[in-house]
Amino acid sequence: MIYRLWVINMTRSFSDILLMHRVSKAGCHEKFAMHTHTTMEIYCFLSGKAKYHVEGSEYILTSGDILLMRPAEAHHIELDPSEDYERICVNFEATLFDTLDPEGTLLRPF
Repeated sequence: MIYRLWVINMTRSFSDILLMHRVSKAGCHEKFAMHTHTTMEIYCFLSGKAKYHVEGSEYILTSGDILLMRPAEAHHIELDPSEDYERICVNFEATLFDTLDPEGTLLRPF
């Protein structure tokens, strides 16, 4: 699995893409407030025990789950602090695909 090669708590910013890989250790009591983005988001849940809330819907996450969020879609995660929480988030502007995919096929899932 490619993600296992990445450095823990890495953040990379390219001109149109923000890539984050984070691990919160068990016992950490991070609180994640409901929020939105102006960008598209691909969220990959790698490990932990959590519920993800998106626009009033609740999802129980399991390792490998991927969520796609549109801009302005309200979301947050509710964690069980007894387990490590590992995730990858990719945020990007929809305009990233303007020349690559002018028909918008790649962004239809959003």
